[in-house]
Amino acid sequence: MNTSAGGERASGRRVDLNADYQPLRERVRDEIRERIINGEYGPGARIIEREIAAELGVSRIPIRESLRMLEIEGFVEVLPRKGVVVKQLSQNDVVKLFEVREALEVLAVRLAASNASDADITRLRKLLERAEKADGKGAVDKVQQATSTSTTN
Repeated sequence: MNTSAGGERASGRRVDLNADYQPLRERVRDEIRERIINGEYGPGARIIEREIAAELGVSRIPIRESLRMLEIEGFVEVLPRKGVVVKQLSQNDVVKLFEVREALEVLAVRLAASNASDADITRLRKLLERAEKADGKGAVDKVQQATSTSTTN
């Protein structure tokens, strides 16, 4: 493994692939995945091994291994005569993601409600009252501000 692995992103931010002990291919995978999630590599964008290898200061082998892992995870796909591209979500994929999100949010609310203290409930009631007042005035930005977790009692 290249102990001096690291390079510079197109954005100019230095990438340190030595932060934690983890196999190089996994650190490279995490970096590419982050770029996809952040939109640096948009849907349908080609992933060019040699460019990423140069940016990260690693050989193409960990890039190839990382791309195989990302393909299994559903972030990229290999297209004939085009190479590796960032996967585009279908309408069905989006529907499934929202179904999972809905289930997780319901679970989170249920767990929060069952573990809430009297002080938590009082604070939530105050936040709800502020939001209702702001909503009654049609001030959408004030509703968001009133329900912000950083808002004090």
